[in-house]
Amino acid sequence: MKPVVQFVPQVLDAKVEAEALPKPGRLCLFGLPLSVGDWDCLLAHVRGLVGHGTGLTVMSFLDAATVSAMRHRSPYRDALASRLLLASGEGMKVASRLLSGTALPATFDAATFVPAFLTYVTEPLRIGVVGGSAAELVAAVDALRRHAPWHTVVPVAEGGFDEAEAEIVLGRIPEEGLDVMLVSLDAPASDGWIERLVRHSHASLVISAVGLIDTALAGSPLQRLRSLEGRGTRRTTLIRPAGRTLRLIRYGGALAAEWVRQKRA
Repeated sequence: MKPVVQFVPQVLDAKVEAEALPKPGRLCLFGLPLSVGDWDCLLAHVRGLVGHGTGLTVMSFLDAATVSAMRHRSPYRDALASRLLLASGEGMKVASRLLSGTALPATFDAATFVPAFLTYVTEPLRIGVVGGSAAELVAAVDALRRHAPWHTVVPVAEGGFDEAEAEIVLGRIPEEGLDVMLVSLDAPASDGWIERLVRHSHASLVISAVGLIDTALAGSPLQRLRSLEGRGTRRTTLIRPAGRTLRLIRYGGALAAEWVRQKRA
């Protein structure tokens, strides 16, 4: 099946039963275990982690930015090691071929996986969203509701809070708890509080969904306004390309270091 990438209401023609699909494979990259498979396989696997006494699962997408962020942050790396990790982006394709000699069946990111997952699951779920400004959060929740109206989607908290405030944020979760909590913060390492504070009573599945708010706002007046606010300054024009270049350099260094480590092992 093809991933649903637009926030518009749609229903899949048929749902492939999870029992008929192969289980995800395992691949170790950068010392972290990745779950690998095609779209049907991973969607069915993640669906099976929601409810039914499965305990708490935290899911993230491992991409070049995340690899760079974890290199000098041992607590964040430890947190990632305990999560369900899906490979994301061209950087992981290159890393898989270089470090393991295998091609990934598919790569994923929050912007495509989350809407596809919400469409795939036909049973109503309770979903909470964390991230963005107050206005962006409201708009993103509305977009998710329109995309899959059979689910109950509620705003939990806007982004920009620190770890000390995370416990207050979790106190806003409805008393009956959530099936899925979507945490869409700006930076990969800004969600380290999840392992420390989130319990199964809060949600059975937490998805660290960097970039999801931006996707939900795509084409909206709010996104156009935000784009206009970011234009016209020489500082913005220079900083964005420089930031991308720096991230590529850091990821290249991480990839080279991992290749050397494997050769020496």
